[in-house]
Amino acid sequence: MRYRRPDGILALLAAWALLLCGLQYFTISKFSLLDSAGYPSLGRFLDAVAEKALLDGLDWALLAGVGAIFVALVALEARRGQVSVLLGWVCASERRAVGAVIVAGAVAVRYYFAVGGMYWGGDASAHLAYAWIAAESVGAGEWPIWTNYLGCGTPYLQFYGFLFFYLVGFFELVCRDFYFAVKVVLAACHVLSGWGMYGFARRATRSRQAGLVAGLAFVLSFWHAQQVLVMGRYPLALVYALLPLPFWAFERGGRSAALWGGIALGALAFAHPGYAFWATGFWCLYTAVRLGLDGAWRARGGQVLMTLGVGVLFGAYQTLPLWLERGYTVLRSGIELTSVPDPSWQHLLFWSNHHLRLWQLPDGALHWYGGYVGVSLVLLALAAAVSAVRRRRGTAAVVSLAVALLLVFGYRLDALQVFAPVRSFNAARYLLFVVFFLSLAAGWGASALRAWGRRRLGAVVILSLLLDLGPTTLLDMYHTSREEPDALLDRIAASMPADEAEHLPGVRMLTTLGGAHPYLQNAWSLYKTGVPLAQADPGNLLTASDRFANAFGTFLNGALGRLDEDIAEVRASAVIKAGVELLNVRHVLAVQQDGGQRWLSWAGQSPVLVAGRARGYATADLPHAPADEEVERMLRLATGLSRMQVFEQLYPIAWLIAEMGVDVRRNSCAEILIDGGDSAEDLGTDPTVAVTRHQVWNQRVEIDLEVSQRAFARLAYAHYPHLAIYVDGREVEPLRTTGGFVALRLQAGAYSIVLEPRLSPLRRMLLALDLALLAAAAALWWRSRRG
Repeated sequence: MRYRRPDGILALLAAWALLLCGLQYFTISKFSLLDSAGYPSLGRFLDAVAEKALLDGLDWALLAGVGAIFVALVALEARRGQVSVLLGWVCASERRAVGAVIVAGAVAVRYYFAVGGMYWGGDASAHLAYAWIAAESVGAGEWPIWTNYLGCGTPYLQFYGFLFFYLVGFFELVCRDFYFAVKVVLAACHVLSGWGMYGFARRATRSRQAGLVAGLAFVLSFWHAQQVLVMGRYPLALVYALLPLPFWAFERGGRSAALWGGIALGALAFAHPGYAFWATGFWCLYTAVRLGLDGAWRARGGQVLMTLGVGVLFGAYQTLPLWLERGYTVLRSGIELTSVPDPSWQHLLFWSNHHLRLWQLPDGALHWYGGYVGVSLVLLALAAAVSAVRRRRGTAAVVSLAVALLLVFGYRLDALQVFAPVRSFNAARYLLFVVFFLSLAAGWGASALRAWGRRRLGAVVILSLLLDLGPTTLLDMYHTSREEPDALLDRIAASMPADEAEHLPGVRMLTTLGGAHPYLQNAWSLYKTGVPLAQADPGNLLTASDRFANAFGTFLNGALGRLDEDIAEVRASAVIKAGVELLNVRHVLAVQQDGGQRWLSWAGQSPVLVAGRARGYATADLPHAPADEEVERMLRLATGLSRMQVFEQLYPIAWLIAEMGVDVRRNSCAEILIDGGDSAEDLGTDPTVAVTRHQVWNQRVEIDLEVSQRAFARLAYAHYPHLAIYVDGREVEPLRTTGGFVALRLQAGAYSIVLEPRLSPLRRMLLALDLALLAAAAALWWRSRRG
């Protein structure tokens, strides 16, 4: 059947798209003035809008125009079937269908391009900091595998997904606007996720209309936007974009598709290794059900094994070192997120677009742990389930959806909790796979409805999706048209010497948290000042951060909580003076118990301290900090000790610092504690050190110094096996201090020391393998096109 191009309704849709963009730019952007946590009911939302006098005549006109066009579309379909005609015309051509998915997706995710600065709350702050570091590193001509911006030096995202941040860094190099680069990458991933889902569903169902429904469902389901943009889990945008591709490749078939599908499956590990693990599991489940029902194991088993093998090999660059080299990081003890609350069915089915929630969740539950997926999608999935039972169509999608729902709502079952990978996520994280298979099942459900009823049901399904999920796109997660100033941080940034503009500052900052979120406090401070942080978040924790810098920050958080009262004790504390010296910290941003902030600064810091004596003491023997309840109990006791003395006795990090006997005036220690062993070595010297040059780049450190006598030199840089240490151009094997820092044996004299990271031999080998796989895939694709 041939369809004529419906110019009238296309013009109406174009006007609708323009009105939606205008609504986003002029009206929805005003919602940034509302409570960032949203409102639990329509009444309270409207009261807040009226109280803040947000909307004017233009806003109401835009709202009315958007609503009127939707009503017109419904009327045109009811009276003359015009939406069905449009749908038939679009789906008569693969090119038009793909174009419709991409254009509709771009209009649906217009909120990514809203005006304003990025929101630094939730998990966004840490991810924005990583992206900013990537942009800075790429802009300096570096390939980011390390950063001296965090944690006294740390392997940049080698134990986490890096691909999203690299994309932001390279795009920022082109556009020279950090926030815009983040927005574009997020939006592009969201739109491409719809294209990938369309291709997957189109192949699986053999229906362009079903593919169109599935693609729109994947883009519009609000949990997609909430998890990525509202919660600030930006790398997951890439997971959503990549996830459909290996499934699409399986449905397409052929050696070239199998190879590229494996590469897409492996590339998920570069976005997020945890989600890549579960994506591989769900891919195996889906393909097993499909091949089992079709009896096609013999015909297609080889291609399935090829995709799986290539996926495992390609992703091994990230996953294998993550497992074998994790002993150097905080990941050595594993990850468990079972303490996070689980989502309820109300989270998924009570309508919300974050700004507005039509119904209050029970027992004060937070929408943070789950978001609206769409009642319309659930109804379509039920139709798919009926079709799977009656006709065995879409069974793999329904079974996979059921398993994903089991992981969410059966998360606490003993049979699941014994499986460690289940505990490495919280229940809400599995909602990504629920949305994925729910969207696919919605496509199958739409296909089943068309088979059971009239053809115009396809238009009804599309209109129902737009009515149900379209309003969830009326959101804005940005704040101001310009970046908000921060007086204290701006002053710290201004205090940095101008001649260090081409390098990182040669000193660090340490922030105490008070009641602030650690990601927000640390990331925002780094971004606003450009001063490297002694601390790091768990994604970048070497021992130097985990057991020393962060531990010292925890000690300071309590000790400086009432700075105005205790300023004399702070100034007199030898532990605080020594601690900031050991970390090469010049600036401390102290958050007070009353919410205020104070800036403390120390002059004359040094990246190197020397000692004539070294003693063994294992880092593993260091006890962890006491619980807050124990600290409060000791502070209440009448011990005759000052507040600062109580803190110094309670915190093991204070003992460790005191044990070293730091002399801040001479940049020396009584002794340096070396990790492991129980022996001691006394050189019989009393050395001093003079640092004549100290320059820091994101991935390189150069220190020129002169030592007066034979000494053990402790550098304020984290020890890592694949951080090369050169002394006068010759690579040396460093010692590792208790607490995880670099230490060297030096004779009297002048030295030039260079610290330069490199990938481990395992990573270099796996990187070469990935490049070979990409070359093979490209060659096979080229041959297939020429043939």
